[in-house]
Amino acid sequence: MGRWSEAVEHFELALRMNAEMAARPWLAHARYDYARALLRRGEPGDRGRAGELLTAAVSARALGMRSLGGKVSSLG
Repeated sequence: MGRWSEAVEHFELALRMNAEMAARPWLAHARYDYARALLRRGEPGDRGRAGELLTAAVSARALGMRSLGGKVSSLG
């Protein structure tokens, strides 16, 4: 929808909340979705931040989340 600043706020909040609740599966999903959004937006610094998020989202594999792990691998 092009409302990138709102999306970034939403994702940052989701990351904080999921981390605070130790909701590791949801945190992995949020990291992946946020990385996808940043890559789509394509502003300076977005690719680097997306890479950080994807590196952190690799935890999906350790959680047995093969589908998400494959998506993370294909994006990163």
